Amino acid sequence: MADPFSIAASVAGILSLGIESCKLIVKYCDDFHGADDQIESIALKAGGLSSTLQQINTLLKETDGVHPKIASDIREKVLQNETWITKINKRVANLSMASSSNGLSDKLRATAKKAAFPLKKNSLIDTVEILQGLQMNLHTALLTLQIQHVSALSKQTELIERVESLVLVRTGQLGMDMGRMELAIRNTPEPQQQQVSRQSYSMPCVCSNNMTRFGHGMEIRRKCPRHKHFTHTKTQSKSFTFTSSWFGLSIEAAISISKRANGLSISPTLHFHAIVPDDSPAFELMRNWPEWAATAEEIASHFNMVVQELQQLFDQGRATPFDRTADGETLLHTASFEYFGYNTGAPAWNLIKYLVEAGCPINEENTWGHLAMDVAISNGDDTGKHVLRFLELGAVLTGTHLQFSKSIRMVEHLWSHNREAFYVSDAAEAVLSHSKNQLKHHLELARDDQQKLSKLYELCSYWADGIRILHEAGGEIPTSKKNYLLQTAIWRDSIESAQAFVDIGAVAESYLIPMSKSKPMEDILIQDLVSKGKHLLMLAKSLPPHVQLKLELQNGHLPDRKAQCIVLELESRGIPIDPWFRYYNTHPVFCEFELRPDQMERLYQAGFRDVDAPDSHGYTPLMQANTHGFSLYSIQNALERIPWLVNKGASLDAVCQSNGISARSLVIFNIVTATMRFLTGYYGNSPADNWDTRLAELCSLLTMKSFLFQQLLGSKSTNEAQCFCSVPNGSLSMFLCFATNIALYVMFRTETNTTVRKSLSTLYEAFLTKLQIEPRTSYDIIRLLTFTDLGLTHTCWHIGGKDWRTTTLDPFDEKEATEIRDEERYTIEELEDLVVELQREYNALEIPLWEYIQKHWCDRMSDYLEKHGDSITDDSMCSILRPSVLET
Repeated sequence: MADPFSIAASVAGILSLGIESCKLIVKYCDDFHGADDQIESIALKAGGLSSTLQQINTLLKETDGVHPKIASDIREKVLQNETWITKINKRVANLSMASSSNGLSDKLRATAKKAAFPLKKNSLIDTVEILQGLQMNLHTALLTLQIQHVSALSKQTELIERVESLVLVRTGQLGMDMGRMELAIRNTPEPQQQQVSRQSYSMPCVCSNNMTRFGHGMEIRRKCPRHKHFTHTKTQSKSFTFTSSWFGLSIEAAISISKRANGLSISPTLHFHAIVPDDSPAFELMRNWPEWAATAEEIASHFNMVVQELQQLFDQGRATPFDRTADGETLLHTASFEYFGYNTGAPAWNLIKYLVEAGCPINEENTWGHLAMDVAISNGDDTGKHVLRFLELGAVLTGTHLQFSKSIRMVEHLWSHNREAFYVSDAAEAVLSHSKNQLKHHLELARDDQQKLSKLYELCSYWADGIRILHEAGGEIPTSKKNYLLQTAIWRDSIESAQAFVDIGAVAESYLIPMSKSKPMEDILIQDLVSKGKHLLMLAKSLPPHVQLKLELQNGHLPDRKAQCIVLELESRGIPIDPWFRYYNTHPVFCEFELRPDQMERLYQAGFRDVDAPDSHGYTPLMQANTHGFSLYSIQNALERIPWLVNKGASLDAVCQSNGISARSLVIFNIVTATMRFLTGYYGNSPADNWDTRLAELCSLLTMKSFLFQQLLGSKSTNEAQCFCSVPNGSLSMFLCFATNIALYVMFRTETNTTVRKSLSTLYEAFLTKLQIEPRTSYDIIRLLTFTDLGLTHTCWHIGGKDWRTTTLDPFDEKEATEIRDEERYTIEELEDLVVELQREYNALEIPLWEYIQKHWCDRMSDYLEKHGDSITDDSMCSILRPSVLET
């Protein structure tokens, strides 16, 4: 919203000059009263214009808020008429008689004026047109301003009534709460004064500092780092916000109850904020960022332009530094989000500094309670640097920042050097100060409140001693919460905290081990998994022998796939066990697909031996697929897991309990899927300039693992899932790999997705040039490609799943497969004749299979389809495998 005082100040001089000139004209015309009828008209128009100017001046000073469009219109009209007002003033000065210093009496001066009137009459009459034009121009602005003034008064009256009603309702609802709080505070014994040694600080005392703006205009007193114990208070507050785009403002009603040394204080407050649309000029300008590929000079020039245009918007009254949207976003929120999103460096930071210096509130919260600095707190790169910059501009840190910060060491460093920048609860202060006594005191207050107790554990997630203090003092939280905090500590690589969490009962499940970022963290997790397994095995030894036999405990291995069965058996017999056992090994250890072979070896040597145990869906460790990997490392890890599991006893012939597919088929399918993801890149958007690099990396990996591929794709295994893409009872060879690949990515082989088409061609080249292809396998591949381009339906496998990252391989329904074959029997007969002809041609040429496919099969297939009236599309294999695809 435009500032009415800035509007009034910018046009006040012009309005005052016009008012004074009109008064002089009226006074001058009074001397000619009765001398001429036209002089009466001049006086009336001058008086009317003077009234209009005075009303505009008064309304601009008294109106609380002026709409930007109305403000701009008034400014424009007044400035346009500045020349005419100045001209009138000069004309009045010329018409005025000499001062009274000429010695004539008043009567003689009046007589002289009347005598000179005929000579000045024409000049006065010319003034009528000027006065009339000014009156018309400014009268429209006056009417607009009056209408808005009346409308604003009406809206304010209605809004005040609504706010009054809402506040009364909220106050009534809080009445009983405040009574209980006051009673509780009165009954709370004062803590005994204890002598606590305090660290000396180099910072000056800030007890006498003024109030600091915070949040929605809330005033707080910064805590003094040297005499903080003198200003100790305990405050609880509740608030609600009402926002209306129609009214153009938001209202926050809050009530705070503070217990001080001398009693209790209750402070209700109302904060009014004007709001602007999301697409207002200033916010649109904030979202206009340079291109990703812009040079440093272009970026600097861009932000200089943004600052200049923003200043122009402020000067014109089309925006103010205090603007905020309906969701509480300020210009600084938007600039900070874009700054950390684009990471454009110093030029963008200069924009943030400009906004703060212009008056944009740096500690203003949006509707979700986030500050502009919160984006810096959650930023993973150079967090400390960004936070320090915000603190230098006047930002403050709250307790929320401690929970979401990625670097507690940075926060603790700031706490030790700049405590006055913190606005945190007493509990957070206890954690930052590593004060065990204060932490125990707050535990007593939060013992019966699980939510507050969980918050204390979250605050202590970086302080291992604090975690143990809470646990030893009886602050117990659910195991699920402990597991979550353990995972957070692993993610932050906070080794001491992770050890503390497992010591108090968090369970280091197998899926957490691959998340470890260091060897010490991995050791903690594996040791915890093993030690809890040994403890459970010891408890299980108390069961009757026949139960132990049923639970397969006679081999002495650590509980794995039977772990939860043991837990249930112990509970059913009333044997006391720790509650965290319900979270121990909820699925077999080796079914975690991201475990590396060296980690699996450590677990195997420790006593976990269920390398072929299925999970709850019937998938054994060999059948597990990495649904998150898009790198060459994910393929390499998958290929290294397979021989390790096979050497330990896992079977490639094991059948999945949920779909009846063999482990061998699922392994091939998972390898192809991971390879395709690597080639297409993340979400199918691979850079166009690294195809040669990716192809070389893939070929190198296939060469190193060629023996494994021969073992998986060898011709000794039979294909139980029959389909005419292969001969009946044909070999389970490379054709299965390509068949699943084709079926999986048919939805992506479109005219617009050239990345996937090129990836598929690259995949064929890598497999067919780096692996040894047996003659019978070559025939299967030729048959497969021909089958696909003829449009026949694959009845060997069905590809399912929610999306291309979570695909599944399922067997085709036998009844449905028979119906499809009956419908396509005539095309199948054509297939048999065509395949025999192509295979004979391949044998006669005696060239590598990949060369034959590119130089001969693609042309032969295209000619055949055109001859029989079938169209060739971009998703036809004869189109995808042409050399031009790889050269694109």
